[in-house]
Order: sequence, then C-alpha cells, then structure tokens
Amino acid sequence: MINLELGLKERALDENEKNHGDLLSCARSLAEEFAQHHEGLCSVEDVRMLASQRGLCINFSRNWVGALFRDRTVWEYFDMVPAAHKGGHARRVMRWRLKGNRNPIEKIDFSGPRQLFLMA
Repeated sequence: MINLELGLKERALDENEKNHGDLLSCARSLAEEFAQHHEGLCSVEDVRMLASQRGLCINFSRNWVGALFRDRTVWEYFDMVPAAHKGGHARRVMRWRLKGNRNPIEKIDFSGPRQLFLMA
C-alpha cells in the first residue's frame, strides 16, 4: 500500500513538473535566491512573500507547490514553521535548507531526555 501511494505521489509530482514547469522554474529561482540571503533556509511562505514583493502574480494555491522543493540534491528538510499567508489557518509548512550550506544553524534535537530547570 505504501509503495503504491509513493508511486502515485511521484506521478502527481511529475505531472505538476510537466504542466507547471514555468511556474516551478520561477519559484525555484526565487527560493534559491531567498535561501542564499537567509542562512540557506526557505519555505513556500518565503517564496510567496518574495514573489509578492517583486510584483509577480503567482497562484500558490495550486498543487504544483508540492513540487517546489522536490529536488533532494538541492534541498534538505530542516523544520516546520507557521504558515503566514491569510488562508494559512495556523497550519505549518516545511522549511528547507540548501544542501551544502556551511551555515552553523543546526536543527535542535528534541528526541533525547528532557530536563526541567526550576528557577529558585
């Protein structure tokens, strides 16, 4: 079942690449530019903001957005951030990091034991 779902997802992403290649190319350029000036990090919210600042009319409510950070030779998952756009409804979106970024920012590992520090 999982392999079938992954196959369907990949086919859908391939279809988005084919049907919205120009939009993806433009959005990917914006994402890389933003990341290069922001410690290697970028989310779809950052791309949305940068496109708006540049006066680009890009419809981010389409399924093609799921293919934006698809290339794992360029991007790696970093963390989740709150969606900032009006229709975000407190959802969280993935934030990605350019691979090979030498910036010292690291993801905080919350998987280990937790200690509670009390103020005296």
